[in-house]
Amino acid sequence: MKLLEGYAHKLGDRVSTDAHVSARAHPIGTPREQLIAEMFRKLDPGLSKRIKKGDFVVAGEFFGTRSTFDDTIDIMREAGIAAVIAKSFGHLFFRCAVNCGLLALTADTDQIEPGDFLSVDLSAGKITIAGRDVSIAFDPLPEFLLHIINDGGVVKHIAKYGDYRPDRV
Repeated sequence: MKLLEGYAHKLGDRVSTDAHVSARAHPIGTPREQLIAEMFRKLDPGLSKRIKKGDFVVAGEFFGTRSTFDDTIDIMREAGIAAVIAKSFGHLFFRCAVNCGLLALTADTDQIEPGDFLSVDLSAGKITIAGRDVSIAFDPLPEFLLHIINDGGVVKHIAKYGDYRPDRV
């Protein structure tokens, strides 16, 4: 998982995934397909229909504030979202994203427009926008976190290796 490519689906600031994605915002027993179809519907009604496997959710400040539930991450992953790229994250969301195997990258997203085709180089810490001379730097995640995310999250990582060791890459 070194180079990712997909389209940008841009949201705003202070997106609470608990309010817009979580199963807890729906009646018990709501099918996963319906949760995916209603994902971020109040912010962007057609978003779930446009997302293809490998695409990115792009946001501004404080993405995932107050988010504490792993089902929000699972729903986004099942929808095909490869990563969330935002200016900043709620600390609980970021931690839950890593634990559940979703890439969360902190970058200046001002130059990214809805529908831009992005190439994200995880090793170089660089996002490029196709057709425009734009390159956005970000601090690459440590290799051990990328390894956990690539394994599908911390539980799957531990199941695979029998333990957790940050030095294992």
